[in-house]
Amino acid sequence: ARTIFDTVQIVLTREADDRFHLTVWRSFLPHIEALIALANREIAAGL
Repeated sequence: ARTIFDTVQIVLTREADDRFHLTVWRSFLPHIEALIALANREIAAGL
């Protein structure tokens, strides 16, 4: 599904029940990686 993630256009494809594939323009990758890393830290901390 094509969508907007924090102002960045992405394509998110479900490959299996527990696996997704994220497609994003290379120039936006550092921004998206930082957001996903932050979300992982928040989940790990129980936030």
